[in-house]
Amino acid sequence: DVGQVKTGRKRLSAFAAASIVLVLVAAAFLWWQTKNKPGKEALAPAEVTASIAVLPLENLGPEDEEYFADGMTDALITHLSKIEALKVISRTSVMQYKGVQKPLPEIARELGVETVLTGSVLHGGDRVRISTQLIQAATDRNFWAESYERDLRDILALQGEVAQAIVAAVEVKIDPEVEARIATSKKVDPEAHEAYLMGLAAASEFFSERPVQEDLFHAAVGHYQRAIELEPEWAQPYARLALVYQARAGLGGPDLQWEYYPKAKETALRAIELDDTVAAAHAALARVLWNHEWNWAAAETHYLRAIEVDPNQGPWRYSRFLRLMGRHDDAIEFLNEARERDPTSLGLRYRTGLNYLCAGRFSEAEAEARALLEGAPDRPGGHELLGRAFLHTSRYEAALAEFETIREELER
Repeated sequence: DVGQVKTGRKRLSAFAAASIVLVLVAAAFLWWQTKNKPGKEALAPAEVTASIAVLPLENLGPEDEEYFADGMTDALITHLSKIEALKVISRTSVMQYKGVQKPLPEIARELGVETVLTGSVLHGGDRVRISTQLIQAATDRNFWAESYERDLRDILALQGEVAQAIVAAVEVKIDPEVEARIATSKKVDPEAHEAYLMGLAAASEFFSERPVQEDLFHAAVGHYQRAIELEPEWAQPYARLALVYQARAGLGGPDLQWEYYPKAKETALRAIELDDTVAAAHAALARVLWNHEWNWAAAETHYLRAIEVDPNQGPWRYSRFLRLMGRHDDAIEFLNEARERDPTSLGLRYRTGLNYLCAGRFSEAEAEARALLEGAPDRPGGHELLGRAFLHTSRYEAALAEFETIREELER
């Protein structure tokens, strides 16, 4: 009725006024940033000559050790991602196929890869056995298979050995420096490694659950701290702990930010001191430098280093930094690169749409919003993007309808 229309228009007017204020503030901020823009240019994407998806390894042990197989999957993805010539699908996309019965050629088409790795893990006592096979997607042909069994203290060397064998099988060129990093001989306390894998499992849930689940946060922190206590010279637990700390800071108010950003910085710096090639540490440190200390030049340096040592780790994080620095075209380029490696991510589609909005490319933002709604009709992100695209193109009634849909969803 007329009253509802007037009320809706008042809401829209208030929303539009608030949006104008935000735009003016952002414009002033971005003008200042342009004058003080870091001099280092964004990295150009490397030439990719082969592609692979490491599907979740099957756990052949007790059901409560599922985290062990998932951790081994994560380790192989991390090792292979260091190779510039190899496009490796991210953990986020491949874990969606855990337990899914689907023809491998179909999975390969959905992920946009030529090769699929499948396999299993059996962890028993102080031994671990990994069996793997490579499938050529176009023909569904198994062209390489191997099994490995090692003492748990040699687990890091085993992961590197498997990764090197995969690289040889898919025939991609590997830089000698990267090959040396993968082929580690470091031994690790089995209890520390188990704590680290349990930390990965808890952290994965913490990152994905909303609202914030404090028990998952504390579980991840506790497991990583236990791994550090047992193996104080191992960089990975420090780096992953830094990511959890910076995420908690970013999801809280000022008190949590002042508590956890310094902790994230301290642990990230310790990880880098132990091993400068751990991308997660650079990514965590970059977020602290940018979001907490406002040291944008140093933040960009660490984002670029994260991408340099692991193309799966940095691009989507760096794209957010670029967007807020007003460098929208660069942000979109790195988001597109991230989506090549994480093709099923709805979060990356949302971020792409947001960057298109900020760049004034409203038709492209609208297309991303509609695709997001098609993939996740019950999530508010698509309605938000679509409403903002309508607002920027003067389709006010359509914008109001999208925002009302969000309100109705939140009130349910």
